[in-house]
Amino acid sequence: MINEEDHLRMQALLPGFQLPEAWRAIDRLDTGLEQSLDYVFSRDLGYLTACPTNVGTGIRVSAMLHLPALVLDEQITQIIQAVNKLGLAVRGLYGEGTEAPGNVFQVSNQMTLGESEAEILERLSKVVAQVIEHEDNARARLLEKESKVVFNHIGRAYGILANAHSVSSKEAINLLFLAPPRHRSRHPARHPACPGR
Repeated sequence: MINEEDHLRMQALLPGFQLPEAWRAIDRLDTGLEQSLDYVFSRDLGYLTACPTNVGTGIRVSAMLHLPALVLDEQITQIIQAVNKLGLAVRGLYGEGTEAPGNVFQVSNQMTLGESEAEILERLSKVVAQVIEHEDNARARLLEKESKVVFNHIGRAYGILANAHSVSSKEAINLLFLAPPRHRSRHPARHPACPGR
């Protein structure tokens, strides 16, 4: 993206849990561009960006996670609080200040100053792996103890999608991701890696 929040923003998106691969792709592009572009760089602070929170490495590493079981099992608030305490941000599907339709959450680093790109990547990878483990455990627990509730949500979602004549995009996302209406927390099924500068 050119002349958005910063003059230049590069993104690499890959499906699955491929944070190192996405980082390598964006690093190659960045290294190539740096040969002919004059980035504003300080020896003390790193890259100087329009947004102070991006000063330093300028890298934002994100993972999109589908966490329906943690929502259904009412553990998502605890997970978000724990992740925030580790210096990472949990946002909605479209970033800061957005909802998480379909129970898709974005986990990313908040700081880019004082840590190397490799350290940011490693820390986020470890935390995301733990969140995925919690989601997998919640799914197993729900299927074992509340399988009727899970299959009821799946059946209702399928019924609406197969028979409705008109469905809003928000409703479609929630149904396709097996999510119940927002006011009733119950349901179950993982997503992409996105380093960007």
